[in-house]
Amino acid sequence: MFASVTIDVLTSHLKDTYTYHVPEEFEKYVGIGSRVLVDFGARRLLGYIIELNDESNYDGKINDIVEVLDYSNELTIEQIELAKKISKDTKCQLIKALDAMFPPFLKTKYRKFITLKDEDNLDPNILLLFKDKKRIQLTSEIIKSYPKIKKEIEKGYLDLDYDIFTYGSRKQVKVYVVNSVTVNIYKEYTGIRKELVDFLLSHPYSTIDEIRESIKVSKYLIDSLVKTGVILVKGKTVVLENNKDKQTLHNVNFPFDKAQVKEKYKNLSEKPFLLYTNDEGFSNDLIYDICVDNILTDKKVLIITPTIIINYNLYHYLKKKLAGFDVLAFSSDMSSSDFYYNYTKMKSGHAEVVVATKIGALMPLADIGAIICLDESNFNYISEMTPKFNVIDVLKWRAEYHNAKLILSSNPLTVENYYNYFQTKYHILKYLKPVSHNVTMVNMYDEVLNNREIISEVLEREIKKTLGLNKQAMLILNAKGYSNVLTCRSCGKVASCPKCNIPMTYYKEKNEVKCRYCGFKLDDLKCTCGEDSYSLDGMGIERVAEEVRHLFPVARILLIDSDSLKNYDDYQRIVVQIESGDVDIIIGTNNILALNQYSNVALTSFIAIDKLLNTSDYKASYNVFYLIANAIKNTDLIIQGYHLDHYAIKYAINNDFVNFYNEEIKVRESFSYPPFYELNKLIITGDFNEMYHAAYYIRKVITSIFNNQKLVLGPTYVRQKRGVQLLIKHNNFDKLSEILDEAKEKFKSIKVEFNFERYPRSF
Repeated sequence: MFASVTIDVLTSHLKDTYTYHVPEEFEKYVGIGSRVLVDFGARRLLGYIIELNDESNYDGKINDIVEVLDYSNELTIEQIELAKKISKDTKCQLIKALDAMFPPFLKTKYRKFITLKDEDNLDPNILLLFKDKKRIQLTSEIIKSYPKIKKEIEKGYLDLDYDIFTYGSRKQVKVYVVNSVTVNIYKEYTGIRKELVDFLLSHPYSTIDEIRESIKVSKYLIDSLVKTGVILVKGKTVVLENNKDKQTLHNVNFPFDKAQVKEKYKNLSEKPFLLYTNDEGFSNDLIYDICVDNILTDKKVLIITPTIIINYNLYHYLKKKLAGFDVLAFSSDMSSSDFYYNYTKMKSGHAEVVVATKIGALMPLADIGAIICLDESNFNYISEMTPKFNVIDVLKWRAEYHNAKLILSSNPLTVENYYNYFQTKYHILKYLKPVSHNVTMVNMYDEVLNNREIISEVLEREIKKTLGLNKQAMLILNAKGYSNVLTCRSCGKVASCPKCNIPMTYYKEKNEVKCRYCGFKLDDLKCTCGEDSYSLDGMGIERVAEEVRHLFPVARILLIDSDSLKNYDDYQRIVVQIESGDVDIIIGTNNILALNQYSNVALTSFIAIDKLLNTSDYKASYNVFYLIANAIKNTDLIIQGYHLDHYAIKYAINNDFVNFYNEEIKVRESFSYPPFYELNKLIITGDFNEMYHAAYYIRKVITSIFNNQKLVLGPTYVRQKRGVQLLIKHNNFDKLSEILDEAKEKFKSIKVEFNFERYPRSF
């Protein structure tokens, strides 16, 4: 037997696959998708088997596979084909696309064991392997009997054990109990913390699902009380839920207008659906109803969410509504053991519904009847790590592969998708509920006359009213630090980063001047003219916080930016503060908007909406519309700015996407932006002269072949990348791909590197 193996080599100048011979002792359990070790030149490298054949057409010397790392097919045929698509679409190596298919726990080094469960019924030949032991390691010698071992595992006579988790008929689950030693701490609790402790005092050893079914509390707050020792976590062994009574399934009895949406979904097919709704309750009910339809026809449902919060909330909603059925969750905050348990359960076919963040888009779920993607315009769906793929494109491919229905949900629709709806590429499912929250517009020209540059009189009054009701206010300004423009008082020159050539930002709380892109710090802020006196222009969130502290000296203020929100623990801490009412005013950049869904947040304000409109992104107007539409969905809203007559603002406050689209599509067409052209980014690095030479060569070839001088922007030197950037507009990716491949070949001898992004998150 011969295998086509793709090798983990960090170079783009080699072939995708190489032929290796499969030794006879490996033939019984090696498969497509198996990871193997092979000799490649003088090195021993990791590879993936992507094809198996009885014969080989290769005439040269063929080496043997040295070792097989997986004793079962870890990747499916679908995943192999999907990896090939991602590799082609993103112009990355196939090995990188295959590697993305593996969840993190499968990439770690762990030992495998088999544990004896039923020696009376076990195959006598397998029983001899144990030699009076109950648990043995799966060594290279024992692996020769693996086909028989696998059958005994499937019968339930053996368990397959890993260092990180045991997969069999039992599972360790976490249960929670109040720590009586900390009574002096928790007896002082009020609000949601007190409610949680009281529940556990009356219902000790409850699981997290049982807690959340009774109390509207996040996992973050529960974890925070575990960290302080108020709540203890215990391990409890339970029998798997396969025999648990299943709830009788019933479709939702929708009112007429919502029923029309469901009927449209039920009766139409052939094309994906765009779900446009601002009603989360309706969205959840529709998703549940679709799950019911698919479960009754033995089909699976894959649901992808952009954030952990949305994932967690939807999972618990469906888990409760589909009691007894296999609803599995996947997200980055799960423990390795929980992730592994769910993953193995899904691979073995025990999953009716999977609710996952973007990591779930690549998972081996079979027999899919419906795929649902929530908030499909969210930038989280663009992978930042290689391969830099677009989750939405992956879901479209998988829907076609399974002949499944695909729903892309968003509020609002994206400009690109609405355009493609008119090109008959989508069906639209629309249900909008009336917005009941108040929107106030504040022209800051009038406020400047009253010496108010940051907090208007209206906003001050509404914050005071909000705090008086024991509610929280959220203030959003998309600028970090205290001042993002430092101007020399002598010559007027703006202090810029020597690496990135962008204005430096002053952080008053840390008393440092730093680049917001690369993090470079200036120890001595002195202008080239010799002066060291600067005016602090340009407003950042620290300056907003300073003004708020002056106006509300006793208010508890929480300042959030990317520096304070670096990891899961930071996010957990922030959510707990908001949820438990430990903060009055939340100040941050755009990424905090999702936190206004918490019931105690009653007021949201965009401090300077013009900053969002004037960013160097062709989607700036859409981003403003999106933020406003989602802010007024949950809270009252105050919009401050100098140019409030912009169409994005005017139509967003009325949730009038159609008229916004009619204005925006004209702008997109006039500048040849999506949806009329695809927009890609290419960064070229290497010798200074050579990378410019390569960039000008590529620009010349593209403009010549596509016969349009306006399709390539640049080359522009990008200091933080130490390379030159081309922005390429086109409507023929295959042709562009050929041009880039030829350019790589042409310049490979001078070691110029090409970093291509088909789906750039920023420009």
